[in-house]
Amino acid sequence: MRLLPQLAVFGIVLFASAAPADTAPSLTKADAVRLENEITEHMTEANGAVTRLAADVQKLSSLYSKLDEKAGALRKATAACANGCTASQGAALLAASKELEQSQLSFTAQYLALQNQIQNENRSYAAISSILKTKHDTVKNSISNIR
Repeated sequence: MRLLPQLAVFGIVLFASAAPADTAPSLTKADAVRLENEITEHMTEANGAVTRLAADVQKLSSLYSKLDEKAGALRKATAACANGCTASQGAALLAASKELEQSQLSFTAQYLALQNQIQNENRSYAAISSILKTKHDTVKNSISNIR
């Protein structure tokens, strides 16, 4: 690139020329059909990723509601023991506390698994999106080269 300013000093003008039409890459009908089929496959994959993501979100919502039910049971047991507990109320409070703890551990494990699935789906969707963008740009450039 240092050569261009030096050439300009000597009054030499360079012109960039486009490749002649006969050497420009052309897009045949078969290529267009093949690309359309590939794009359709990638779009189907992307739609599947979105569907799986929606299912994962639904599972996560279900986990939250189950955990909330356990927390509600613990609140009721705690409220019953607010002014002193009988033996049966104390046992119910202890059972509700243990059940909530087990549910929380289960929720955490399932939440991490769902989080990993969602991250994988996100990576898959990003890859498909990148592939589709590249193919679109390739076809767009081929068409503009034909003109």
